[in-house]
Amino acid sequence: VFGLGDEFHPAAPKPAKTKDESEKEDAIVVEMAKSGRSKCCKCNEVIQDGDPRVGVYGFKRGSASYAWFDPACFLKICKLEYCASGRGKCKFTKQEFSKGELRFAFENGELGKTFAYISMEGLDFVLPKVISFLPSFDASDITGYADLTPEDQATFVKAATGTSKKTPPAASSSGAAAGAAKGKKRAAAPSSSAAADAGKGKKRKTA
Repeated sequence: VFGLGDEFHPAAPKPAKTKDESEKEDAIVVEMAKSGRSKCCKCNEVIQDGDPRVGVYGFKRGSASYAWFDPACFLKICKLEYCASGRGKCKFTKQEFSKGELRFAFENGELGKTFAYISMEGLDFVLPKVISFLPSFDASDITGYADLTPEDQATFVKAATGTSKKTPPAASSSGAAAGAAKGKKRAAAPSSSAAADAGKGKKRKTA
């Protein structure tokens, strides 16, 4: 209850984030829903508590926030294309695109109007995790895939599934076993010189 001399000061509205501040946010997050209150912005279905969801950070109606999608619907707002100019940067590696470079685009504002981009190197940060929540993945379902060269199609599939990184070959079990056996033989078998010295020692003691 306010007295006659009291003044009411309503809380100041929270200022909207600027574009510079929004750049500090993750462009895409992949997580399990923390509640059952979010809806997929593509199919408008409720994303249940504990179900996987993909958050796309961008500007919509003058403010910056995350728009949520189920993994399958997220891929429906993505496309593959060749960079028409030498402008733009990958949202994850921050590297500039060169003209004609293959890139992965996703809608990050008003659906169908604004896009952000990821390089093939940057895809490893997000797409393999998205795909891991799908029962199956067909690269040809991505818009623009059919327009790529066969080499670029293979490049995208490797990047999208996380198989583009080279790992050192593991030693075969037979090779490892053979190496271990050789090591045991070396440790167990005394050298001829050591055996001779031992024999001399015995002779001195008996003499």
